[in-house]
Amino acid sequence: GAFAANGGVGGSSGETKHECACAYCGIYDPACVVKDTKDGKWFCNARGSAPGSHIVMHLVRTRHKEVVLHKESPLGDQPLEC
Repeated sequence: GAFAANGGVGGSSGETKHECACAYCGIYDPACVVKDTKDGKWFCNARGSAPGSHIVMHLVRTRHKEVVLHKESPLGDQPLEC
């Protein structure tokens, strides 16, 4: 779908979006996504055509500083602070 102004994926292609899917690209692999603890949105470490990874771009833009790993990630649901 198209990117929404709020950094999420807009449009409705009929695809089922996973709860932990990256708000930018839709990746939902538990080993690749983190959740922003302030707004609850999920992001991955992929860059796509962006100048930085999706999570880094989100954290810089929003000035948020803490994320949590997915509970099914290799390290469990550990909080990470930037």
